[in-house]
Amino acid sequence: PTADNKSDNYSVKSGEGDAMVYYGPGHNSAINVGNDMYYVSHTRKNAVEIAATLQVRKILWTEDGWPVVSPVTYAGEIEQAIPKDMIAGTYDLASVGQTKMDGNEITSTGALVNRNYDLPVLSSKVTLNADGTMTDAEGGELGTWEFDGDHKVTLKFTKDGDASNNRDEFYKNGDVMTLYALFGYDKDERSAVVALTGTDQNHVTQFAKKSLKNTFTLQSDAEKNTSVDLDRENHMAFIYGREDGNFYPDAPVTRAEILSMLARVCKDYAAGTNYPNPYIDVSEDAWYANEVGFMSDKNIVNGYGDSTFRPNNNITHAEFSAIAARLTANGDSAYLGEADADAPLTRAEAVLSICAMLDREIDAESIIGVEGYTVFPDVAPSDSRFYYITEAANSHSYTKDGKEIWSDILTAR
Repeated sequence: PTADNKSDNYSVKSGEGDAMVYYGPGHNSAINVGNDMYYVSHTRKNAVEIAATLQVRKILWTEDGWPVVSPVTYAGEIEQAIPKDMIAGTYDLASVGQTKMDGNEITSTGALVNRNYDLPVLSSKVTLNADGTMTDAEGGELGTWEFDGDHKVTLKFTKDGDASNNRDEFYKNGDVMTLYALFGYDKDERSAVVALTGTDQNHVTQFAKKSLKNTFTLQSDAEKNTSVDLDRENHMAFIYGREDGNFYPDAPVTRAEILSMLARVCKDYAAGTNYPNPYIDVSEDAWYANEVGFMSDKNIVNGYGDSTFRPNNNITHAEFSAIAARLTANGDSAYLGEADADAPLTRAEAVLSICAMLDREIDAESIIGVEGYTVFPDVAPSDSRFYYITEAANSHSYTKDGKEIWSDILTAR
C-alpha cells in the first residue's frame, strides 16, 4: 500500500493483494481462557473515524519469556507443528518498532479536528526460499533463514533494507529475528495464512504473514493422489468404544470418527505414522490427526474454505456416500438403503456400511469357540447390528468358505 496524507479522511491506498491497514489500537487488555492468553483491543480502519472495532489476537511466548501477539485476529486456530515446505514462500513483513511522524495536521469535522498523527508502518515483501536463502521483492539477496522443524523460524539479515519511498524495510545487516509460526485466518482477505510473530535481537516485535493460496501448486483432478486400496483380506479392528466402554450405536458419527474408521481399513495407512495435515483446527496431538492427514493426502476428504476441518461436526449420509464413492468403484448410497441424505450418519450405520464395502459379515456360528473378543455393554446379542459391530471391533484371523469363521483374536495394528 501507499500512504495518502493529503486527504482530510486520511487512509491508505491499497493495491491488489494488499491487506487492510488498522489504526490506533488501544484500550488493551489480556484475557486468559484455560491455558491460553489473548490480546484484546479496539482499532479503527480509518485514522479519523470515531467507530472502533473489537479485535482479539492470540498471545504466544518466546523461549525467554517475552510475550508476542499474532498478526491476524483469532479464528480458532490451534498451535501445532508446521511442515517446512509450508514455511517457505513470500511474506509481508512489518516491524512495530518504527514510528513515522507526519509534519502536517489532519483536519476533520466533528470531534476530531487539528490532530497530529503518525503514518502507518507498511509491510515489505520478504521471500523465504526453499534453499534457505532470503530475497527481497526484486530478488536481491537478504540473508538466510532456518526452521527448527516445529514452529520456530529464524531470519538472519546480511543487508540493510530500503526504508525510502514507502518501502518501510527497517531491517538492518546483522538483524536476527526469532519468530513463532502458526496457522491463522485473515478475515479481511478471506484467506488462510501462515503467520509469524516474534522479536529481533533487541526485543522489537516483528510480524509477518503469507496466504496459503500462494503456498500450494493446485493440481488437476487427474493429478491428484486418489489411489487408495481397501484392505479386504486382513480383518483388522476399525472401531473402538468411548471412554465409558460403550459404543453408542445410535449416536451421530463425527467427521473425525468416520475418517479414523476408514483410514484403518486402507492398505497404505500405517498406524503411528505422522501424516501432516493443513487444517488450522486439527492439533498434531489430536487422537484422529494422523488418520485425517492420511485421508486428506489421498484426496479422499477435503476441509473447508477457511482451512478448517471441523472434526467434531456430524457427517451426513450424503457426505459419507461421497467419501465411499472415492474409495470404491461403486461407493454410493446403496450402502445406506433409503436413508435421508441430509440426516446424520449413526455410528452403527457407519459400521454396517464399511463392513459392506469390505465384504465382512459374520453371525453367531462365526465366533463359536473363540474367546477374548471385545463386545460393548450397550450392544446386546439380540441387537440385529451386534455381529457387524463385533466384526468391526476385533482384529482376527479367519477362514472363509461361503461363511466367515473366526480362528483367533489378533492384536490391532
